Amino acid sequence: MNDFYNTKLLPLINYVEKNQHIMLLLLSIFFLLVAYIVKKIIFKTVDRDNSLDSNDKIVSKAGYANTINLSYLIILAIIWFSSLQSAFVSLFAIAAALAIATKELIMCFMGGVLIKINHHFKITDRIQVHGVRGFVIEKNLTTTKILEIGPEKYSQQTTGKVITIPNSLMLNKSVINESYFKGFSIKTFNFKMPKELDFEEIEVEVLKWGKDISEGYYQEAKTSIKEICQREGIVLPSMSPRTKIALDENNDCILILKIPVKNKVIADIEQEILRKYYRLISSKLKEVKAQEQTPTVV
Repeated sequence: MNDFYNTKLLPLINYVEKNQHIMLLLLSIFFLLVAYIVKKIIFKTVDRDNSLDSNDKIVSKAGYANTINLSYLIILAIIWFSSLQSAFVSLFAIAAALAIATKELIMCFMGGVLIKINHHFKITDRIQVHGVRGFVIEKNLTTTKILEIGPEKYSQQTTGKVITIPNSLMLNKSVINESYFKGFSIKTFNFKMPKELDFEEIEVEVLKWGKDISEGYYQEAKTSIKEICQREGIVLPSMSPRTKIALDENNDCILILKIPVKNKVIADIEQEILRKYYRLISSKLKEVKAQEQTPTVV
């Protein structure tokens, strides 16, 4: 017996004492057996309690089982904490380093999820993000590609440049969708008025152009925008072509034309109106100049 203890059992005990993880594992198994035995004893006690009906016994057993399981988990955490502390610190450091290294990628991904959930825009929509305007030609979870419009502030022409925008911008920048009304939108065109001309006369002409241009699709645009406004519970904006006057930073008169347009032909409409406007202005200025050069008869 002494030979067995000295040759077999004692070396095993010494090995277990030297190996901390094995000791902790044996302690964990021991407390697991204790928890199992305590649970069985409590369950038998509950079953013998005649003052409880079957439903109360089930509820009591579940409550005791949850308490015992939670206690066992707490004991495990206490037993293994010192041993796994360094591992937890290392894992936390690795996780923090990964989060810092991939911060922009994570933000881009979250921006893509936000676009997908909230349906900010779809492919072919005209949008503006952080000063960049254009048609959406591709979108995924990390980036959005747009065909640029501009580069002038009021231009409606595409430049031919494709700009890739990281979706992280969608988290902290406003997104303007100009195509929300099913292929139609209400656009403004600004015209700087020469001081030599009568703005009211020019305003009448510009307003007439706006009515002529939108006449062919006015009812269709009004119906489409009205349906979306009713669905979203917002007030229907004024659809009729109209003009107004504003002053710029130099106190020069700016004539503003607001009309409903088809998004597909905004660039063509812009060019048509601008060409008509500058032909009209050129003609009026020539008339003013000719009148100034005409000698006054006394």
